[in-house]
Amino acid sequence: MIWVFHIAAASACLVGVALGAESPVESRGGEETGSSSPRGESVSSILGFSLIPGESGTGVPRGVVLEGVELFRIAQEHLNRLDGKDWRWVFPVFVGSVGDGLDDRIPSIIGQYQVKSCQIEFIPQFPFQPGLSYRAMFRVDAFSARLRRHGVRFQAEKIRSDPIVFPFDIAPVSSDSRVGLTHVYPSRDELPENLLKFYIHFSRSMAFGVSHRYVRLTRDDGTEIVDPFLRLDEELWDPTGTRMTLLIDPGRVKRGLRPRNQVGPTFRAGDEVRLVIAAGWQDSRGIPLEKGFEKRFRVAPPDVERPLMSLWMLKVPQAGTRDPLRISFPESMDHALLERVLWIDGPDGQALEGERAIGSGETRWEFRPLAPWKPGIHEVCAENSLEDLAGNSLGRLFEVDSFLTVSRRVERRVLKRAFQPRLK
Repeated sequence: MIWVFHIAAASACLVGVALGAESPVESRGGEETGSSSPRGESVSSILGFSLIPGESGTGVPRGVVLEGVELFRIAQEHLNRLDGKDWRWVFPVFVGSVGDGLDDRIPSIIGQYQVKSCQIEFIPQFPFQPGLSYRAMFRVDAFSARLRRHGVRFQAEKIRSDPIVFPFDIAPVSSDSRVGLTHVYPSRDELPENLLKFYIHFSRSMAFGVSHRYVRLTRDDGTEIVDPFLRLDEELWDPTGTRMTLLIDPGRVKRGLRPRNQVGPTFRAGDEVRLVIAAGWQDSRGIPLEKGFEKRFRVAPPDVERPLMSLWMLKVPQAGTRDPLRISFPESMDHALLERVLWIDGPDGQALEGERAIGSGETRWEFRPLAPWKPGIHEVCAENSLEDLAGNSLGRLFEVDSFLTVSRRVERRVLKRAFQPRLK
């Protein structure tokens, strides 16, 4: 459960706090902020805490925010004088509930503090853990003392000296929220020597930047294939963080290039290979993958032919029904691209809404419309970027230079093939 906790209305004006450098009194809007006018109200009436949401669906906040709309507005020019050590004393976050007491001997959580306008953000070095209680605090006396250390005078009337405490709990992980590996594509057990990529699907958003610790390719005799994947500055994840794309180094796919000549091809026809994904890979909540995974496949000769839409076999449905249109491909196609760049246009030229399904080793695609098929000419539409497993697309054969040269623009075209639903 995500708590949002405000001590009181943040719109209350601060009139009992005086804050300024050890220099002449400065005036702000007709009010002397360097004076100690006793028109005071409690600092607790102008402070608030809230939690920074974490990854969608995890229920684990990313951090804590301390908001002091009026207090920090006055102190804005001085806040950056406080460093992480200062803020860890002024705005500490502890493991444990309020009932555990406020023992100063218990160390606060390590993390990063950042001043943003009229609020201070705390991001823990290690994520908050499900099932634990926490408390954030604002120590008024420490705030005053730390500012004075940096030459800033802070005085206030009627301010509570005891800390302002914000307790919050992180909900425990339920038994149905374990992380698992759901699919690996290509799904077939024979793959071409010039295979270009794998897609790994997880049940939950995963931790990024650690795949090299958990993913490897080995031959059937147990020897590991050295550096098989393309090294990128950032891993390739879909927006949900549940699907990762593993690219085989194309320099070891294309014949005649230096990486292939020096290190050798990643795969050789006839080899038996295993894609191994180890247990322990954590999701975005810090929950580890419970079971490892192995995909065994045999390496087939390289695929050096471009896929052609004219070779697709269509099983056409009957008009007036919602029976699916079935398309069979002569070879396996890229799973992620089948989901994204293949669709059906109706007689009016508009894309039809419906359910898509991919099956039989990515050699089959089905479409079931939401509304019954109408009589007339329909079209199967596919972008020329649709690829087979070796990266050969409807537009051209795979070229390593176009893959490595990111700035090179490939013209997007839509290829179409007409069909008519059968009449009764």
